[in-house]
Amino acid sequence: MENPYEINENSERRYYQGWTNKLFRLFFYYQDGLNQIGALKTIAYFLIGFGLIFNVDQSNYLLLALIGLATTPFLVWLGFVMITRGNKSMDYFRTKYASTYGKYAIEMQERNLKQQDEIILLNREIRDLLKHGRTN
Repeated sequence: MENPYEINENSERRYYQGWTNKLFRLFFYYQDGLNQIGALKTIAYFLIGFGLIFNVDQSNYLLLALIGLATTPFLVWLGFVMITRGNKSMDYFRTKYASTYGKYAIEMQERNLKQQDEIILLNREIRDLLKHGRTN
């Protein structure tokens, strides 16, 4: 069976080529662009709130811009940690505690894989017995 996560000729043809997939790609790009604008809006709100809390004068808006730039390395680091570690932990906790059916589906997949491994071993034994002409 072909791995659904492997990018090959079939997946390219099925998910990338064609006018329907092009529309989905355009929608995906549009949606991600809106998400990025939302993220920038959140940063702007933070800076405006920071300026209001500390009574930053209009002449010191450059200070707010510098504060925004100074927080960039921390935000990039936080994003990296969330992508490489945090999201995986949250997904694990969501599966373990929040979703009864999600946990059940994973248990069923594990059970199916175990049964398939047993079937493969039995088929190999049968093949070897038939190949060598031995029967019990």
